[in-house]
Amino acid sequence: MRIRPLSLEVVNFLGIENCKLDFKEGVFLIVGQNGAGKSSLLEAIVFALYGMGVRYGKKSPQDYIRSSTDTCQVRFSFLRNGKKYEVLRKVKSSGTEALLTENGTIIATQRTHVDRELQKILNTTYESFISTFFLPQGRATYLLTAKRSEINDIVFDVLFPKKILRSVQEKVNELMKNLQIEHEKKQARLSDLRIRAEQIINAVSPEKIEFYSKKSQELQQQLALTEQKLKSIEQQMTVWQQIKQIEKNLEQLKNQRDRLVNRAEEERKISLASSVAGEYQILLNVQEKVESLQKEQNKMHEQIKKHESDILKIDHELENFKTNQNKVEQLMVQLSSQRDQLQKIDLQSEPLLNELNQLRTAKTFLEQQKENLNGNLSTVEKKICERQDILAKLNSALEQSEKEYDQIRQQALIWMSQEIAQNLQDGDTCPVCGNVFHRTAHEQQRVDIQRYQQLKNFIEKNQRQIEQINAEINSLVQEKENLDESLRKASKDLSDCIEKINEIERNLQQIGYDSLVKHRIRELSKQIEDLFRKKVQIQSEISKLTGTKEQLSRRIEELKNDIEVISSQLIQQKVKLDESKKGFFEKLERIGLTFKEFEIYSQKTMPEQSSLEMIHKIDLQIEKSYEELDKLKKSVTLEYETCESHYRELTDELEAIKKQREEYIRQKAIAEHMMKELKEIEQQKKDLQNEFEVIHRQYQITELVKNTLSAKEFQSFVTNMVLEGIITKTNDMLDTLTDGRFKIKIEESGFVIMDSGIERSADGLSGGEKTVVSLALAIAIAEMATGNMEIFFIDEGFSALDEDNKFRIAGALKQMEKLNKIIGFVTHDPQFAEYFDKKLVVEKGGVVRWT
Repeated sequence: MRIRPLSLEVVNFLGIENCKLDFKEGVFLIVGQNGAGKSSLLEAIVFALYGMGVRYGKKSPQDYIRSSTDTCQVRFSFLRNGKKYEVLRKVKSSGTEALLTENGTIIATQRTHVDRELQKILNTTYESFISTFFLPQGRATYLLTAKRSEINDIVFDVLFPKKILRSVQEKVNELMKNLQIEHEKKQARLSDLRIRAEQIINAVSPEKIEFYSKKSQELQQQLALTEQKLKSIEQQMTVWQQIKQIEKNLEQLKNQRDRLVNRAEEERKISLASSVAGEYQILLNVQEKVESLQKEQNKMHEQIKKHESDILKIDHELENFKTNQNKVEQLMVQLSSQRDQLQKIDLQSEPLLNELNQLRTAKTFLEQQKENLNGNLSTVEKKICERQDILAKLNSALEQSEKEYDQIRQQALIWMSQEIAQNLQDGDTCPVCGNVFHRTAHEQQRVDIQRYQQLKNFIEKNQRQIEQINAEINSLVQEKENLDESLRKASKDLSDCIEKINEIERNLQQIGYDSLVKHRIRELSKQIEDLFRKKVQIQSEISKLTGTKEQLSRRIEELKNDIEVISSQLIQQKVKLDESKKGFFEKLERIGLTFKEFEIYSQKTMPEQSSLEMIHKIDLQIEKSYEELDKLKKSVTLEYETCESHYRELTDELEAIKKQREEYIRQKAIAEHMMKELKEIEQQKKDLQNEFEVIHRQYQITELVKNTLSAKEFQSFVTNMVLEGIITKTNDMLDTLTDGRFKIKIEESGFVIMDSGIERSADGLSGGEKTVVSLALAIAIAEMATGNMEIFFIDEGFSALDEDNKFRIAGALKQMEKLNKIIGFVTHDPQFAEYFDKKLVVEKGGVVRWT
């Protein structure tokens, strides 16, 4: 099995009390006294991996709990596929617990889940494991004597894990599913191609293509004749379009001339307005100065009003600030008085508080001391009661024992004297009383001397215990008296302390002290400081407002002086404005313009080109257009409406012919494309048929493979191939171990032994012979499974082997060192252990050490 054990920890499992083992690589023996726990170590590994051991199998796990305990535990860590696993199993009287981790992460926590996960990880059944890689006591010969079907199942399970077989079967099933899907796709595609081919054959033919080609050629000739007629009409239409354009241009020229006549009158008025623009600008400048002076005067009046309003607001604010200042000063005086009174109380209470704190500390200490003394007293009283109960039980047991002892004591003494007398002759000195012995006839006494001795020992032991407990009770009584005295003293001290505390608290109450005095002093000091800052702030605001009021008063006087100067300038500018208006309106009257017309035309500018010059040029263009119009009308033979009607008719006819011809061309192209598609479909059908046959053959082969993998014959075939190699290796080893006497072969019934050429059943071998052949078979399987094997254990006695076979078996086992695996053998034979250097010694209780 490809798992490499790392460590094993066992607690109270079978005969092991506590054991922790780190595995070492290579071949080693597991040795120790009988009952030390050698086999239990290997049993613990099987139990950890499969949740059941070998000794009790699937019976209750509670059978594995070590006697005199109610729980056991096995922890086993191992490597598998590059990952570290650790399984922990606990067995209690109430049930079992299990835990499985992978690289330190928990992956299962319940027994059933842990068993299921381990089955996936190990991929080897319990039966296969204990028949190949782990051979417990009585199991080494199991495979040798098994039926052929069991041999096949175990070998296939070990060397060809079911996980790999299932993986192959899943891949084969997946391949079959993909082939079936592809098979159905090809069939559907082939059906689609057949349907499409039938549709094309029904829709087109070479005759239809020839018909479409002939019709498109006829329509092409008809199209050429119609285009020639249309070209003649288009020439007439071109001339008529020129005539219409000239007439349109003439209309535009006439409209343009009328607009230019109106514009010439406007240019005259613009010229007149420009002649008086200078006087109007002088008038505007004077008017602007008047308006500017008025605005400035009004602005100063507004500023004066604003400053007067600001002064009123400042007066109101000054009054409020002064009122607040008086309130703050009064409140500061009140708070200072309160603080002084509290400071006086604080000063008087300071020494009383210090004494009170000391008394309260002493009170806490005394309360704790009293509580401890009560606890100790309760403990001592409880111990006294316990000892008295024990003493009563001992006295009762002693009384009963003494009664029974008194009953059999006399008989025991007589029996002992008779026993001594049996060794004396008449006239001998008695070793008990020192008198001369004279044999007399007495009836032999029957007495239970063992019970006599037990009662005597029990009475002596009880008397010693009673003396010891009486001494303990006396000691505890003395301790109780000491504790009572200490408790009384502590209670009196506590009462005195509480009385002093109450007296000091009354004194503090009389002087007006409470716990918030210092806090209130700090609060009052803080309030006084805040009021002082507020007072300074109010004084600063009063000073600022007073300065601002003085500045505003000075600014009002300055503004009044500036208003008087501006009023004088405004009178002069108004006189000048009246004179300018009179002169400007007299000039407008002379040139014949109203003021409204002046405002309109003074905003306009004269064009670069005169309207009169442009009117002359337009007159020349109109004359030339009339001459060209007469010439074009003489060149046409049809009226415009007739020409336009013929043009529409020919255009419609030409469009209809084109559409008909294009339809025949389109139909021909579709038919040719479908014929080409038909050829491609025939080729695709041929290719698809070939692909379909290939997929069908692959599906049949895959189905055959699937059925083969699922059949017992396949597993038997594979197992037979492997067994040939195993039997060859086994016989090579038997040749060395038995000097060619034994060979092994496989038949339908199972393994058969050839003993010097004589066929023998495996069940007919002696114990030693079975051991030799079974070990050779196990070693051969281990070597065959090297790629799948990391551990190999045998728990089988070698004492049944003779000296020669022990030497040869030891040599064969030592040869397994080359496998670079962890290989252990439990032996109960000290002589066999001498052949090996590396040993794991197991001592009583499961203590292990490497040598």
